[in-house]
Amino acid sequence: MIYFSPINKTYMSSKLDDISLSMGFTTKVIGDGRVIDNVLSYLRINQVIFKSLIVAEQIHSANVASFDSPMHREVELLPETDGIVTTEKGIAIAVRTADCIPIIYCDLKAGVIAASHNGWRGSLKNISSRVIDIMVERGASKENIVVAIGPGIGACCYDVQDERYYSFLEEFDNDFGAFSIRGGKRHLNLLKLNYEILKRIGIKTDNIDFFPFCTMCNKDLFFSYRRDYKKHPDRFGEMFSFIVRN
Repeated sequence: MIYFSPINKTYMSSKLDDISLSMGFTTKVIGDGRVIDNVLSYLRINQVIFKSLIVAEQIHSANVASFDSPMHREVELLPETDGIVTTEKGIAIAVRTADCIPIIYCDLKAGVIAASHNGWRGSLKNISSRVIDIMVERGASKENIVVAIGPGIGACCYDVQDERYYSFLEEFDNDFGAFSIRGGKRHLNLLKLNYEILKRIGIKTDNIDFFPFCTMCNKDLFFSYRRDYKKHPDRFGEMFSFIVRN
């Protein structure tokens, strides 16, 4: 279950509650996740134990980076990267979103964690499959991987062109029941899409947690690209989602 921690104003997954682990999906109350000082301040104020922070500089790709040794600097920004995998304790990994779906992955038994930024393009390129393949290469098991799907835009607000629908049919031979027609427009449920893709990859349904609310609808809690980027650029920012093994 995804639950809200009023102390640090962050959503967390009960499936990833463990003393050796820290993770969270932050809200706009924390500040703009594009500002690294906001991210570092949050981690320190909430006493998250970490030695280094790695943040993906996303481009809606299926590019995934992996780290299996200690970092030599406090902060590392990864250009052209939408997913991060690590086996190293003390490395906090983070992605930033504002309608796209953040996903956190963990095989605690194998000591492998990951995070990815899943917009429609990354989902179409099957970035989650790439992340999980790299995790398995580093000793994780699909049977043991637990996944938390964070806050993103809901089908209620996400109308898309028909071409997008046909792209998914061509790539997966399946629309995963994630597309619907509302008011004469085709809408995409990104959360359901990624949930179904994870199941198809081989992640057990009992090991998948997901967030039920829409970032565009909930303006007091979340930044939203569709809601604010063009109309209210002064209000726009991005949330960050992170995981670290202590």
